Amino acid sequence: MKLFNLLALVAFTFGYVFAGNYQTTFYGCPDECHTQEGPACGVKTYPLVKSGTKYFVALSTRLSNHKDYCGQRVVVMLADGSKKMLDVEVADFCGDCDPYHIDLSSYSFEKLLKPKEGRGDVVWAVYNKSGKRLTGPYTSNIEKLAKKFSLSKSSFTSAFDASAKKLISSGNNVGDFSTSGKSDSNTSTKKTTTTKKTSTTKKTSTTSKRTTTSKKATSTNKTTTDGKCAQKNGRSCHTGECCSEYGYCGTSKEYCSKGCQKEFGHCW
Repeated sequence: MKLFNLLALVAFTFGYVFAGNYQTTFYGCPDECHTQEGPACGVKTYPLVKSGTKYFVALSTRLSNHKDYCGQRVVVMLADGSKKMLDVEVADFCGDCDPYHIDLSSYSFEKLLKPKEGRGDVVWAVYNKSGKRLTGPYTSNIEKLAKKFSLSKSSFTSAFDASAKKLISSGNNVGDFSTSGKSDSNTSTKKTTTTKKTSTTKKTSTTSKRTTTSKKATSTNKTTTDGKCAQKNGRSCHTGECCSEYGYCGTSKEYCSKGCQKEFGHCW
């Protein structure tokens, strides 16, 4: 009986380990805020820091090169055929977790499952901030999951990468998986592209350069003989004299400043 109990305990233990792999659980506030303190990656998390992120995750210390993923992005969705995806930041590490188990923040977990469910099967991968995959995707049976979307394994992986990159670049933390890797409005059917030929007529603008020719007027006026000048008198003043506004020649201010008629003499 003792041997049976021992074997049962071992079976239960290993059963728990395998169940935990490729799954997500949650940690942190509001019930376990102390588990958010002093994250290994130094990420500021809410509500310990008001400006901190609500969307974060802890990776297993048994995941290869786990330290390289500090501050990088994990994109995760349930492995049940649903399409909701989350983009979360790697904030910490879990020493008790299986290699491909992830521990989401409570706030993030609630976007996928109800807290009372405790855990769920997921597919996830790590990406850099530009959306390039660094490792993954990880899930218990990727072929089986791909079939739920009527995709091959390679097509599913490509669509997951494209959807993840789009979500990361959008700056949002919640999005949807698309089998085409594009927006949901696009379908995976053959796209017929109609090319609209645009005829562009280059308008050549000919600018006529306007040449302004200043015609130098050659005065035909005769030089005054009686001190009178201007058009009405048909006379110009002698060299050095000014023709006043009243039509008289002179050299003082009254003749050469205001009202002086330069066509018929000198002006200041």
